[in-house]
Amino acid sequence: MAYGSPANVRSHRRGGRRPRRRRFAPWLSGTLVTVLLAGGLVFAYTQLLAHTCSGEQSIRIAASPSTASLLTSVARGWHAGEPATEEGTCARVQIESMHSHEVADRLADGWDAAANPPHVWVPTSTAWAQKAAASDLAEPLIPDLRPSIARTPTVIAMPQPMAEALNWPDTQLDPDADVRWESLVEDFGDVDDPGWARFGREEWGAFRFGMSDPARDTAGLLALTAILDADDSGDTSQEELENAFRLQQLLDADRYFDTSEQLFGRLRDADREGEEEALNYVSAFPALEQEVFAYNRDNPRVPLAAVYPVNGNIEADHPYLVLNADWVTPASQEVAELFLAEVRADHAQALLREEGFRGTNREPGEDFDHEYGLVPELVALPRAVLVPDAVTLTIDRWTALTQSMNVLIVFDVSGSMLWEIPGTGIARMDQAIEAATATVELFDDTDQVGFWEFATALDGDLDYRQLVPIGPLDDVMGDNRTRREHILDAVAGLVPLTDTGLYNTIHAAYDTVLDNYQEDATNMVVVLTDGEDDTAGRPGISLEELLTHFEEAPDDRPVHVVSVAFGEEPDFEIMQQIADATGGSAYYSVDGFDLVDLFRTAVFSTIS
Repeated sequence: MAYGSPANVRSHRRGGRRPRRRRFAPWLSGTLVTVLLAGGLVFAYTQLLAHTCSGEQSIRIAASPSTASLLTSVARGWHAGEPATEEGTCARVQIESMHSHEVADRLADGWDAAANPPHVWVPTSTAWAQKAAASDLAEPLIPDLRPSIARTPTVIAMPQPMAEALNWPDTQLDPDADVRWESLVEDFGDVDDPGWARFGREEWGAFRFGMSDPARDTAGLLALTAILDADDSGDTSQEELENAFRLQQLLDADRYFDTSEQLFGRLRDADREGEEEALNYVSAFPALEQEVFAYNRDNPRVPLAAVYPVNGNIEADHPYLVLNADWVTPASQEVAELFLAEVRADHAQALLREEGFRGTNREPGEDFDHEYGLVPELVALPRAVLVPDAVTLTIDRWTALTQSMNVLIVFDVSGSMLWEIPGTGIARMDQAIEAATATVELFDDTDQVGFWEFATALDGDLDYRQLVPIGPLDDVMGDNRTRREHILDAVAGLVPLTDTGLYNTIHAAYDTVLDNYQEDATNMVVVLTDGEDDTAGRPGISLEELLTHFEEAPDDRPVHVVSVAFGEEPDFEIMQQIADATGGSAYYSVDGFDLVDLFRTAVFSTIS
């Protein structure tokens, strides 16, 4: 074909007369060109004036590292188009990459306007905004309007061969498969059989669970929140706390990092060494879907699979927050809204999806498929927005579970411990011993723990008796047995005796922990009792004297008193007073049925 017509087809105009061309005078042609040229210049100049701004209104945007570079690219193209406010002022944005937890902490502490705070904050998740909002200083700054610029769910990242051993990808597509965050604990939390052998893959060794710090990283925070509130009730039940505790026990300390970026970096290093090294480095860890996409795009030897839990699908929603701050003027608000419109426009959204983010309505990108370890359509609905207290509670719970401990357990051996728990045939002492034994076994070897018993006049005039002094549980003592073994033997050998010298014992135990204070650890006295203070007429300090003693203690060495009371005899209001005076907590069980769980909760839910 030549110029659009077949070469073997003649023109239909053959033999016809050519149409006559109209002639124009040369002077008319020159004049017309001049007029047209002048008109074009006027039009172009008019358009230039219409699209040229003057001056500059610039705002600062603090964005998470995952989106900062993308927003910078969008801003560069936006600036080229000379965006302007209604008054004609040039609109500009400056994107600064800042970790979400850092911005949340600085806002919570009161960001000084002289220290260049942002006008707009784009954290990875609304959860960080809620963490900041728990502070009285930051709460007024966080806007009610929180439009998302991109979304990415939190997933369980696993090497694909391991995920396939668990029926991936079917597990994530079928809600009846019921894959939950707790499934990790249920499948691999058995300390007697923690590895891959029962799946016929002995060469993979032990199950190695990795994680990022929930206080610093979004994937860790959102995954842990889903575990601590699996039923989306807003509260943490004993069962949910137990799952979090078992997950912490499953965590490999060498695979616990400040951020998931660091974990991915170590996994990349292992993958470069070989397939076996990658499979033996980590078995599963919480991650954002976009992080899995980015990792697989680099073509590792062992790609990752994203397993989507059917519960607890708390998304990283990347909210665009125009702060309600004094430094955010109406003019800067206008620029912020103009740039938000640009980021939510089709071309910018397409760029975000190319990088592995979902759209504002969870739309997948073209490459969201099994090759990249993902699924295009999400089954689970996103969770409700977290409240500030839920976020801070999640972080506090985990900190308590992972922080080193310096604990003195004081155990009530008064005569009432012989009483039977109604309807069980079990003595209070037996139930309490079970609770103490189960808790002592859960401490790390490096935790410092001591054990006392108390009643009245157990050691001369003292109402308490030291059975095992405070020290590391893995210390080998004089008889070549560890401190942990000594404590467990002491617990098993407890015998109910006399009355209840409660205040005298708490006073002495508090001072003992204070004298053995450990920096960077949770320092506390844990009291287990079934009675109220009763020295049978013998000398003892009063409640007022005990509370005054706490007030006079040094502020830079906090020691928490945590009490676990059960039965009808304890005065719970008094135990609460004592706990509050030291920043501790008080727990109470009427019948003692839940004493084992309650005692564990008391010990592992307190942070310095």
